Amino acid sequence: MNKFNKKILYSLIIFAISLGALAFFVAIPSAKSIKEHKRIIGEREISLQEQESKVSSLKTLAKDTERLNVMHATTLQLIPNEKGVSMFIVALEQLANEENLQFKNVAVSEPKDSGKKEKGAVKEIHFSFDVSCAYSQLMQIIGKLEGFSRLNSLTQISLSMTDNDGLSVKIGGIIYYEN
Repeated sequence: MNKFNKKILYSLIIFAISLGALAFFVAIPSAKSIKEHKRIIGEREISLQEQESKVSSLKTLAKDTERLNVMHATTLQLIPNEKGVSMFIVALEQLANEENLQFKNVAVSEPKDSGKKEKGAVKEIHFSFDVSCAYSQLMQIIGKLEGFSRLNSLTQISLSMTDNDGLSVKIGGIIYYEN
């Protein structure tokens, strides 16, 4: 072998060793690092999806909270904070006039405390009245009482026949107002 070929051979051997060392010290660790980074990215993507799911749940909860606030406000409108019952009595009189009837023995009790002292607690006021009417008028009265803008509940309806095939009716119930 001549001197020139030996130089080329040594250069090739040194190049091959350098290339092997480069692969061993740089490329293999880089490949392992890339593989590790891909694993971390995959975990972070899963974590991101979980966080997006939680954000979606929170948005839904916020909408539900808004809907509950609207429902609460509506309920508070139905349970006025007035201590008297004059508006309810006025509404009863209007109902009687609409049906061409006369309510008799309209009675309203003193407010009963629910026992709760916190805001939003309600008091009850019992009411009752008598009326003589036809069955169809009775159904109209009950339907309109249920449709009152003020929260009320009927607790008693007593019926008896009159001599002229009419009904004598006693209706009792409860109206509510905020404490």
